[in-house]
Amino acid sequence: MESDSSGILRNKHVSGFLIGLIIFTGVTVGFAQYIDEVSKSVVLNDNGDVVELRTMENTVDDVLRRYNIELGPCDKIEPSRDTELEKHNEIKIMRATAATVKADNNIKTVYLTEGTVEDVLKEADITIDDDDIISHSLDTPLTPGLFININRIEKEIITEKTTIPFKEVVKNNAKLEKGKKKVVQEGEEGEIEKKIMVVYKDGDEISRELVEKNTVKEAKNKIIENGTMEKVVEKPKKNITVASRGGSRSSRSSNTSKSNSSSNTSKSNSSSSQGKVASFTATAYTHTGNNTATGVAPAPGMIAVDPNVIPLRTKVYVEFPGMEHLNGYYRAMDTGGAIKGNKIDVFLNTKNQCRQFGVRSVKIYFNK
Repeated sequence: MESDSSGILRNKHVSGFLIGLIIFTGVTVGFAQYIDEVSKSVVLNDNGDVVELRTMENTVDDVLRRYNIELGPCDKIEPSRDTELEKHNEIKIMRATAATVKADNNIKTVYLTEGTVEDVLKEADITIDDDDIISHSLDTPLTPGLFININRIEKEIITEKTTIPFKEVVKNNAKLEKGKKKVVQEGEEGEIEKKIMVVYKDGDEISRELVEKNTVKEAKNKIIENGTMEKVVEKPKKNITVASRGGSRSSRSSNTSKSNSSSNTSKSNSSSSQGKVASFTATAYTHTGNNTATGVAPAPGMIAVDPNVIPLRTKVYVEFPGMEHLNGYYRAMDTGGAIKGNKIDVFLNTKNQCRQFGVRSVKIYFNK
């Protein structure tokens, strides 16, 4: 009997446990089903960090508070914080990134969740010109710690004027006495106008470039004439007096006296203070572009000679009957193929002067 009673009791305990287990399982399953029905699925993307949540919260803001998620003043969230949650939700948080811009001696910091350098400049209310220098291209993506530097470039055209100094030009004048000078034209300075492109970087000049140059006024040379004409020395005349010894002379004696007087006068002329005198045939020549036989450039006061008659570099006095303004000292500095014997070629400045000179007889006085 006892064994039967024990078996009955044991069966009762097992049955009770099974009944309790079935009840607990039913309650649990029912609670789980309830939770599943009333809870929401949320995919949270916090600036690229993604998590999946099951929550009983009602709004987006409830989820942020439930999980202690804070937003910065410039951060963005989608959907908005007051949006009510549905069965399945996606919440996206876009964290703002700070970008700094330096321009016009000022520094600005702005916050953007996305964009490029161009977007940063718009947010900072900064405009740039074509000539400005920017540290990054406008399409550079926004990155944390982005620092943009802008250099302002300004250009202007300025005008500068400079003077052109005049030159002194000396010309020989065979009609002006040697040693004398004469200013025939005063010199005047000229003027040049230059237009210069000046470039400034942030207010400081960095370069200059000449863009235009004009001569406003040409300089006028100062012209000075230098005398080359030798001073003409008057040849002294000797007076010959025939003394009378008293009484009258015969006609023959008188003629003899006149003959002697004429002879003495001729000797006086040929033996003047210049020394020996001789007659020559003279022609004229002018510039040919070649130097003289002595290696110097031809100039007024020079003659071409036959060196066998007048040695080169000899200084002689030439007398030009009918062209007395040419009388003076000349130096034998050149030769010529046609200049032979008692013939000279006188250097003159122009062809016209040479034509006027022609061919003529002259007297040459040699020094004693």
